[in-house]
Amino acid sequence: MRFSSTRGGAPQQGAARAILTGLAPDGGLYVPERIAPIDVESLLDAGWVEVAEAVMGPYLTAEGGLEPEDLRQAVRTAAARFEHEDVVPVELLGEGSGAIGLLELFGGPTHAFKDVALTLLPHLVTLARRAEGEQGTTLVLTATSGDTGKAALEGFRDVPDTEVVVLYPTEGVSFMQKQQMRTQAGENVHVLGIHGDFDDAQRAVKALFADEGARERLDARGYSISSANSINLGRLLPQMVYYVTGYAALRRAGVVAAGEQVDVVVPTGNFGNLLAATWARAAGVPLGSLVCATNENRVLADFFATGTYDARRSLVRTDSPSMDILVSSNLERYLYEASGGDTARVRTALETLARERRFDWGELPGRGANPVLAGAATRQEAAETLRRVHAEHGALVDPHTAVALHVLERYRTGELTDGQAPASRPALVAATASPYKFAPAVLGALGGEADPDEFETLVRLATTAADERGAPAGLSGLREAEVLHDRVVEVAEVPATIEEVLHR
Repeated sequence: MRFSSTRGGAPQQGAARAILTGLAPDGGLYVPERIAPIDVESLLDAGWVEVAEAVMGPYLTAEGGLEPEDLRQAVRTAAARFEHEDVVPVELLGEGSGAIGLLELFGGPTHAFKDVALTLLPHLVTLARRAEGEQGTTLVLTATSGDTGKAALEGFRDVPDTEVVVLYPTEGVSFMQKQQMRTQAGENVHVLGIHGDFDDAQRAVKALFADEGARERLDARGYSISSANSINLGRLLPQMVYYVTGYAALRRAGVVAAGEQVDVVVPTGNFGNLLAATWARAAGVPLGSLVCATNENRVLADFFATGTYDARRSLVRTDSPSMDILVSSNLERYLYEASGGDTARVRTALETLARERRFDWGELPGRGANPVLAGAATRQEAAETLRRVHAEHGALVDPHTAVALHVLERYRTGELTDGQAPASRPALVAATASPYKFAPAVLGALGGEADPDEFETLVRLATTAADERGAPAGLSGLREAEVLHDRVVEVAEVPATIEEVLHR
């Protein structure tokens, strides 16, 4: 299968080249020429590796450049890094048409949903390099609002012929997220804090991709630039897999029958996780409404309500920092789909956004039987939902997942559908991170008081929540970890600093 740019100004590529390039040369994002159908009924009892092969194989093998047996081994190796044999187990809350299946996406090495793709992406990059006969070193540039950074660092740590540089906003991530990045070991990893927010970090990465002079200097030193952000095709394809396995889990549990739909609610800022759900639905997975859940930084909720994307607002720092984003990269892929592949319209919208921080798209499709909707939750609403879900179901969720659960409640009452009650059916909710990554906020929502020592707060949370498992060792063990990366720079210094650290 071939992939083209959402902006129409770059030649089509196979999957291997698209993964290695990350961002298309014209500034657009790679999209497949078609969505390959998925035979869900044949995969109801299949394991993770078999489902992943069925979902990703049509895009990555044959014309995509990768060998099927190599993909199989890569998926198997990545899956082995998860705590549960299902990789993404489903916790069922409630029953009947009101049932909620929590997609537990945080069983990987860094305890966040990004692990599903970023345990696999380094293998895909290695296979893509081999397929393309590429020499030199792949430089993986990544901006993070908290979870992508650690997952990329861990995934690419000491991968041969690879260097990874992560940019994070020093005041825009949780303590645990920051500690995870600052203590990351590895000969090829570099972490830079910036004075700014995630959007500043994301702009800095995209600017480096677009800077021909910087690219030429790096190329002369043997570096080719790629990305581990969700702009990379290799991030999105693995995320399609758990919408298939999640639906299959609800089928096996008897929650839905053959052909019956489930709704999907995803807490998101950069829209990649929900974009993967739109691809899964287009491939034939019986998904009904797809609901984008945002926090107080409700730029996506406002866009889906009005058709105007307006980032001319101050960023609000919340208890769900991974969603503290004003410029959503993967919305570009959705606009491409919504416009029927109108690259000129997409290019105009995104260039206007870069120039004016806003654009008018007009009426959006999808207000029919299977829409894409969006809603928001305040910090207090999310905390109240977190507390209630724990009291009623014994489920402990993080603030991002609590945002999604609150928005689901609003959707089911008709608030997101112009007062019309939606179809009564179960839902899959993306539980995107371990609650222990945001222990002070979660403990506060449960009525407890955080300790000045964040690691003692982990213990308090486990006790208050009566959670026998306690905090993951990967988080509690950070107490003894040495800080290896403490450099903080201004946004304008990012390009020169990256070139400098690569000299070391």
